[in-house]
Amino acid sequence: MSGYNTASLSLFNTNATPSLSKMLGKWGAAIHFVMEAAMKKSFKVDGFITSSGTRWVKISDNEKHCWVPFSDFHGHGKEAIARLSRGGVIIVGSARVKKLMDEVAGIEQFYEAELVEHIGWNGKHFALPDGTVFSPEGCSSDEVLFEISNNKCSAKGDAETWLQDVAAKLANQSIPIFGLCLTFAAAILRLTNRVGNFGFELVGGKGTGKSTVQQLMSSVLGGAIQGDDGHYYISFDATANGLEQEMSAHSDIPMILEEANLFLAGESPKMRGEHFKAIAFRLAGGTDKRRFDQRNGGEYRFVYMSSSNERLADLIDNRNEAASAAADRFITLELFPSRKHGVFDKIPHEYATAGQYAGSLIAAANNHHGHAIRVFLKQLVQDRHDDEDILRANIERSVRLFQKKSNADLDNGSAARVAEAFGIVYAGGVLAQQYGALPQGLKCGKAVLDCYKMYLLGNHEASALLSTLQAIAGRNDTAKIGFQKHGGTPLPSSDCLEAVPAFLKKVGTKRELWIKPDRIHHLIPGWARLKNKPEIIALLKRDGDHKTVKRTLPTESKPARVYCFELPKQNKKAKAKRSNNS
Repeated sequence: MSGYNTASLSLFNTNATPSLSKMLGKWGAAIHFVMEAAMKKSFKVDGFITSSGTRWVKISDNEKHCWVPFSDFHGHGKEAIARLSRGGVIIVGSARVKKLMDEVAGIEQFYEAELVEHIGWNGKHFALPDGTVFSPEGCSSDEVLFEISNNKCSAKGDAETWLQDVAAKLANQSIPIFGLCLTFAAAILRLTNRVGNFGFELVGGKGTGKSTVQQLMSSVLGGAIQGDDGHYYISFDATANGLEQEMSAHSDIPMILEEANLFLAGESPKMRGEHFKAIAFRLAGGTDKRRFDQRNGGEYRFVYMSSSNERLADLIDNRNEAASAAADRFITLELFPSRKHGVFDKIPHEYATAGQYAGSLIAAANNHHGHAIRVFLKQLVQDRHDDEDILRANIERSVRLFQKKSNADLDNGSAARVAEAFGIVYAGGVLAQQYGALPQGLKCGKAVLDCYKMYLLGNHEASALLSTLQAIAGRNDTAKIGFQKHGGTPLPSSDCLEAVPAFLKKVGTKRELWIKPDRIHHLIPGWARLKNKPEIIALLKRDGDHKTVKRTLPTESKPARVYCFELPKQNKKAKAKRSNNS
């Protein structure tokens, strides 16, 4: 390079060679003008602090302004400069960057401001991903600071038609109603005593309607299916690859995860299990890394629902306590083959098939969605502002009521936490009906209780016990009480009654199996161990703290204590088989 003077190649050096000056003169002058204008352009720096304690800096020039977290200016401020650039405020040149950094460092006072800095609860305000902000009457927010996603919570059609053509048509369908209640539970999670997040996995074979439930849930908040206005649910695979971002994007709203079984489908079961275990803990914890200037790391409260054809517990090696705890973070609702219509309890008479019924619901949800959550949040935000203590007490009352109905052993930590999760789902449904976001005709309590029983039956030991109980009920030597008028076998003589192993009693449309305490160890091997498990206790009718109840037996002159199990309704094939065996 000895033959060249590097300084003479500057675009702004008038001593450049004539040919170069002629070739670049016009462009050089233009660039020189732009850079000089950028250097001279003034900007204003103001500091603000939110109710959460986070400090923000507002950078304004003559045309635009941009909000930057004070923490982004830590160090060399590269994150702050990049954020300003994305916001259209360009800071050119090291001298100008230094001037900005000095002004930010010199901020003497941060003024309080009603800034909406993230999705979900922001003090007294609540924001949806599309930037819609719900505020109490007489209150307003200053500005939305997070990146808006227009298609995440899109609204289409109207609320009344969704209530009529989607929600109301799910009457007596426990699993879909449970799913709708769950969507409202996310926004009230911060108003409960629950520690950490919770979620469910809907497990079943292909064609059982898992995706239909998730699409109906999505219609509460936004699009139900892929379309021009977007859809609310997300894929499990995308979530795993950007978990921290997705937790932030679902703060105080439900995370609906589709097709968990496709996650790392080509990897070994052991590797998949380890990844699932890590994700389960992260979702339940709902925290990200703490950053400079933040009082706490990001703490995201939400509920989640995934769908899969395999149980998380079956992927994870359950032989250690940590793995079992991870599986507990996804409460399993398993669709057994015995469910003829998959997620549906029955098919309305006007539809020929489950597919036709589901198609009608999804078509209606595609045309009308995104309104129910808005109806719900408008009133929830107002109620919290008016008297948060009363709102919390009402939610807690619903949770306690469900726990009592569930018959869960609240002295057992695991059982109490599971029952509490279902109770919060129930509380969400109760509030949604009070606010007009769900039809009054839906039986939310029954739906949540039915799904709680599904969870219990999905436990392998509970399922095995139920099979044992069904076998005992079908034995020829089990005395059948109340079946005689329906053609059942007459009761044996009083002498023979003393030897019967158990009694099957018809109570309305249900059946109770009674087993004497001195017979149960013979009939159910391992009963001494099983009887204290929460999922087994939940199958029992109880009398206060007693695991037994009093019943009048044909062999006794007064009520005696028995273990009383309420058995599921029989289908027609089972009834016919029982009659033939008799």
